[in-house]
Amino acid sequence: MSKLSDAIAAKTANIKLSSEKTAAKAHKPLTGPAIQFDATARMHAAEKKVEDLTQQLNNTIGSSGQLEIPVSQLHEIPGRKRNLDDENYEILKNNLAANDLITPIIVRKREAGGYEIISGHNRANVFRELGRESIPAVIADISDKDADKDAFFANLIHSSLPDYEKYLGFEKLLSEQPSLTHEALAASIGVPRTTLTTLLSFKRLPSAAHKILKAKPGAIGYNTANDLVRESESGHSDLVVKAIDLIVNKQLDQTKAKDWIKKELQAARQDNPTKAAAKPIIIKKGKSTFCHMRQSNKVIRLEFQSVEEAEHIQEQIHSFLKSLAKDGV
Repeated sequence: MSKLSDAIAAKTANIKLSSEKTAAKAHKPLTGPAIQFDATARMHAAEKKVEDLTQQLNNTIGSSGQLEIPVSQLHEIPGRKRNLDDENYEILKNNLAANDLITPIIVRKREAGGYEIISGHNRANVFRELGRESIPAVIADISDKDADKDAFFANLIHSSLPDYEKYLGFEKLLSEQPSLTHEALAASIGVPRTTLTTLLSFKRLPSAAHKILKAKPGAIGYNTANDLVRESESGHSDLVVKAIDLIVNKQLDQTKAKDWIKKELQAARQDNPTKAAAKPIIIKKGKSTFCHMRQSNKVIRLEFQSVEEAEHIQEQIHSFLKSLAKDGV
């Protein structure tokens, strides 16, 4: 039996309900008024016992519905956790080591037992590291369909949530709900459509940039991302990735990334003034960019929006080049 069950049992131990055997021995009323009076009395007695039980349960779990849930019964769902960098995680840990948890985590019950974390993964991890056996939590009635969405919006209220993680959450919502327009999504979160569109510009960054940002989501904000997207689509993807790497390593301020790229391009032109910069060919897939292609001397460079697309096309190019080599072209 869990601590919660033990607590409820202890709180309700003094509630004694009449057994069927005892009721059978009671004198049964014979007249109509007496029967009605007896039924009314029994009803009021039952209602009183329900009120007493409810009050005692509230005293056990708190009027807000907050519980102390064993940390060992918590389960994480991959992809739902909000990533904190080492510095902010350490701040959270030091805070909870010295103070009570004011904001309980949000969980929902699992069919297999225990609780699935909706919001509060980092708080739960800190409690584990601090050796705490239980954590304040609120059990929410959330469907499978809405669990990930509600987890994302629970994290969205934190101002410290990196723009890149906001982008990932919004991108997931849009992919799961194809009929959801940018206008409707922007209205639901209370921001202008232009702000949402700028935030979604993260998608158009090079795949190598996404790899860096998944490890360090707080490296750049959405305005910087939008500037770097323009540079990438102008054929400077390598410099964009290098700029983000410098920002992550604190060798470049994100607000100066665009200027840094311009200086690098100017320096390259001065080193080789006769060599014109290769202009990329942009191949579209509907309204979105499918591929950038750029040729410089004997080198052809292709850049796709995802690693999966690049791998798939590489196989086809490999087969095509083998056929050309076989035919002697």
